[in-house]
Amino acid sequence: MSTSKISGKAASARESARKKDGKFGEQEHQRAEVDLYGDMGWMGVDDFDVDDIQEPEAVEAPEDEFDPADQPLAPEEPEQPPAPEPYVLTLEDRIDMLRESYGEVGMDVPQNKLDELHALYGKDEAALQKEAEDEEAGRLAGPETDDYLGGDGPEQTPEDIDRELVKAVEEALRKNLPKPTPEPEKDGEPEPTSTDAAPAAERPRTFDEYTFLEQFEQMDAKYEQDFDGYPTRFFKADLRGKYLPAAGSPREEEYYLANHATALPQRMYLAVSDTADLKIGDEEAEKLAADCGITDLRRIDPADAKSLRLDSRSWVGTYGGKEVAISSSSAGSKNARGYSFRGRPIPPFTQRAFTHLDLRALAANERIKRRTGVDLLPIVTGGELGARLEGTVLHERYALKKEIQKEHADRVRSVMEGLEDAQLEGRNFQAHRKYMSAKKSSSATAWQDKKHPDAEHVAMARDTTLAKAFTKIEIDNDVDAESYARFESAWEDAKDKLPPIPEGLAPTLRIRKLGRHKATGVFFPHVNTIAVDVRDSSSFVHEYGHYVDVITKDNASLGKNFRSVVGRYSDAVKVPPGTTGKYGADYYSTPTEVYARGFELYAHERLGIDNRLLNPEKFDRFDFEPFKDPSLKEQLFGLFDRAFKGGEGMAPAGPAAHDHEH
Repeated sequence: MSTSKISGKAASARESARKKDGKFGEQEHQRAEVDLYGDMGWMGVDDFDVDDIQEPEAVEAPEDEFDPADQPLAPEEPEQPPAPEPYVLTLEDRIDMLRESYGEVGMDVPQNKLDELHALYGKDEAALQKEAEDEEAGRLAGPETDDYLGGDGPEQTPEDIDRELVKAVEEALRKNLPKPTPEPEKDGEPEPTSTDAAPAAERPRTFDEYTFLEQFEQMDAKYEQDFDGYPTRFFKADLRGKYLPAAGSPREEEYYLANHATALPQRMYLAVSDTADLKIGDEEAEKLAADCGITDLRRIDPADAKSLRLDSRSWVGTYGGKEVAISSSSAGSKNARGYSFRGRPIPPFTQRAFTHLDLRALAANERIKRRTGVDLLPIVTGGELGARLEGTVLHERYALKKEIQKEHADRVRSVMEGLEDAQLEGRNFQAHRKYMSAKKSSSATAWQDKKHPDAEHVAMARDTTLAKAFTKIEIDNDVDAESYARFESAWEDAKDKLPPIPEGLAPTLRIRKLGRHKATGVFFPHVNTIAVDVRDSSSFVHEYGHYVDVITKDNASLGKNFRSVVGRYSDAVKVPPGTTGKYGADYYSTPTEVYARGFELYAHERLGIDNRLLNPEKFDRFDFEPFKDPSLKEQLFGLFDRAFKGGEGMAPAGPAAHDHEH
């Protein structure tokens, strides 16, 4: 073929790749149809572009990649002033110390910490006035009947912060600041100053046993390790494309058999790799090839590579007795393809056939092998097929080849299913992490002690039967005795039906107004606290479900057994258009929310709870609609049965790690 003819076809392919905006898109597909090799040429021997099977489209790489080097440098930390002598510190000095401690990590001091200092070492009328206004705003919010009242609520200064940091700051203050001199007790019974239950009824606190941040960091580190190198787009990539039928389809097996060594591995390679994999250094590239089992690796001379139409940075090696060529330029959807020479092999090749791989394919193969345990290289290179057919007679070879191809198709299918499961696992963890991050910026006063409880409600909290189950009880001053008695009666009716509270993991229960949270119930896992609105306690079972998930079952909603429930629910839920903000569409598919909603339904229908602690009317809402699928409901209830009544049930996903609010 003449040079002008090649140039004409290449130009035509280039123009056909031009986008509407005048820019050029990915051109690997167009160039693949141009015979660039002429009289020297090599031709494809394993081309899957047959009439009845179309090649899946390549997964697009993201345009913008995060580069830590592009981020601004962190400001230098201010030098710490020498600690003053404790006996000369004033209230202002203590506030300055606290601000400096938080300032080291770029944060403002939470208002509740300032309030604590004022309560111990002085009175600030402005702070007390603000507290009174906030409490009054809660009273004016009015009664609501749903666990989620809608809206994002006012922005708050981040208070739900790193618990270890808070502990370190408070420990530093305790060591450096003098304790206030206690006032002498008056004659007679001292007036109660907190809503703590009586010491005899309190259980010991368990925060040392339940270290929220440390456990979350362990889960986060495991996630980063499991998905090291995976691009962000992998978690939403369409691995099957528009040609691979859905799982269970009659044509699914046919497609796997026809494309198990070509289109399907190539598509999966693109999904779990990135253009950054093409830019690794020579030493790292050669180590990657060795890790993949490629031996006798040697660099191709740039001049020879150019004559072979390979990238100037290319290698040739041996895998399973077959020669492979590795290049650092993207081969697009043809990232693992077999070729053969028409005549004698051209040096440095010594065999007439070889497989061309780009560095993305090698990096992807290692990630897939680490995740699923399946090595795809023996399939895409044909090395295993050739080795097993070697030495067989002709009449045996055909049947054996069909058998081997069926085995390979099944292995590729297992990789596809493993990667789809990995996608769901990653999306679930990302949703939890995003949800937790959002809660760090929300108001957190609902889990803190009220500063001015009255004696009547302190006595109610001390004498309540709930003190036997919960570590601590707090009852808001506005709760009348009759309303609390009804709540207490509902708990007595439900307590033996609900999953029991394990010894050492009892939560705190706070009954108060939650107007600032736009919710009738909130669970705070970092302090193991359930808060329920005084005007409507119907979200208690929902929040108890969060407690069971995160605390007693170690994040069962992130476990493998519950993963398919989340996936099926997410596919089925129809979130109303325009639902945005903190309680947007992603919120409803967050695993712990799916768990808590399912737990409400289970508690009502299976455990027989039918009182003010849940509201069955909510089961007609759109977010409970997916559970009307009998098979999904049966799967969900089966997992809960085994988890709460013995058996494996929902295996824990790891240390409890997430903050939940509803």
